[in-house]
Amino acid sequence: MRAVALVQFGVGSVGRALIEMILDVQAYLAQQGIAFEYVALADRNGAIIAEPGGAAPGGAPVAPSVPVQGRGWALS
Repeated sequence: MRAVALVQFGVGSVGRALIEMILDVQAYLAQQGIAFEYVALADRNGAIIAEPGGAAPGGAPVAPSVPVQGRGWALS
């Protein structure tokens, strides 16, 4: 499986739609041997940066719908 690390700047309407699209095609991409993994999300209010292994502290996935803080500041 080929892992593609993603860093996304902007998680407003368009950014969230992009995240949803990526999550929706994960099964298809896995069949093709590709795994997209968010390693950081940022907006004007702050950033979430994944710890090694692709999760925020506490094991929560890095996604804007999850109220977690990584190294950095909380996204609103």
